[in-house]
Amino acid sequence: MKKLELRSSLENLKSQNYFIGGVLLIVWDTFEALKFNFKKKISQFQIRLKYGVSKLFFNKICWINPQDIQYCVESGFDKTKDFLHIINGSWDHSNRLFEELDIFQSFKQRYTEKKTWDETEFYHRVLIQISRGIKKWGCKTKEDLDNRVRTIDALYSQIKRKGFKSRKELTISTSWFGKITKPEYIDEIALMIGRKGNLVFFDGRHRLSIAKLLKIPEIPIKIIARHKKWMEFRYNLLLYIQNEMKNKFSHSFKHPDLKNIPIYEGDSIFNMIKKNLTLTCGSLLDLSPKLGYICHRFETEGYKCLAFEKNPHNLYFLTMLKSIEGWNFKIIEPVQLDNNMHENLEIDIILILDIFDYYFTDNESNLLLIKVLEKFKPKELLIGINIPKNFQKIGYRKNLAYNDILNLITETSRFKAPRFIGKANDGTLFYNFIV
Repeated sequence: MKKLELRSSLENLKSQNYFIGGVLLIVWDTFEALKFNFKKKISQFQIRLKYGVSKLFFNKICWINPQDIQYCVESGFDKTKDFLHIINGSWDHSNRLFEELDIFQSFKQRYTEKKTWDETEFYHRVLIQISRGIKKWGCKTKEDLDNRVRTIDALYSQIKRKGFKSRKELTISTSWFGKITKPEYIDEIALMIGRKGNLVFFDGRHRLSIAKLLKIPEIPIKIIARHKKWMEFRYNLLLYIQNEMKNKFSHSFKHPDLKNIPIYEGDSIFNMIKKNLTLTCGSLLDLSPKLGYICHRFETEGYKCLAFEKNPHNLYFLTMLKSIEGWNFKIIEPVQLDNNMHENLEIDIILILDIFDYYFTDNESNLLLIKVLEKFKPKELLIGINIPKNFQKIGYRKNLAYNDILNLITETSRFKAPRFIGKANDGTLFYNFIV
């Protein structure tokens, strides 16, 4: 007998014999909750052992914009069995749009078009199933269904008046027994994460439909499963930040599974740059984009932004994160620059916030910088310089000093002497050049 059918039988027994049925239901719920919590701990341990992700949102509530949830997972998954699992396969390629589901369309007819429930497709579908003897949505009769849709009306009114709250915020009882018998996944909007970070809806369609229709900016969700390839990307991203960026990560992400990566500077560098730029609009080219955040921040300020990345490793993460975060700036690759694909492109501002690592560690990169400045002839240039202390021993330019970099730029371009504008926490010095 299936699990749901067994629990339904216990509920029927409770309606006939409240004491015996009630006791058996409590035993059943307690057993299932304990089994779930045990499996959860095992899954957490296995994932951390394999991917080293101690800071991953395993079973915490995340807040996201409901409009970011567009697609639904196909059938074949179970919220209890697949909770916290890493799942391979093509399940994340679903083309099933949430807003095309009859439940969402019926909610839209009810609350936007002001129709009665019996005028909606969803109501008729459930009613037909009930008439065939199928228990649907917890309802066996038309009266049960009418009572159920009234609870949906009450939920809609409550969310409209008081805002969207997590089930934890709405729970009155905090007794130890209540916590044991109610597994943490129950009644929260549940999502899965696909290989490219795409959010795939799994459970909680009533509350999500209401949130979308009321245009609520943020709602609480739980991530119940992830694609194996997403976990591999996330693990490699953390290694990149640790090894290539020395854990000096300067901003936070929008994606719920990346939000908890520790940040180093926040928006302080962006704010300093924006404050000191003389041009308040125009085209901007970032020549050391790293993970792309500064470029994205300028596009939100109205600048037309491009990012040029010459390192294939950096380019991979930049391209992935641009897609995951929904950024709009264009990426220029070295081959495009070599083929003069941007011959007629006009650039007003160039940013090089890590000029040493990108353009002063070898002669080829140095010549590329001179070529780019000559090709685009920007009106304004802003750079950040941080020369490592051990560079004098390993660098191709021995005894390179900060002034050598500043002088090279003024000697090989049309820029005037630079203006010092500030210093970052890691010691990076920032300068602004104008024509």
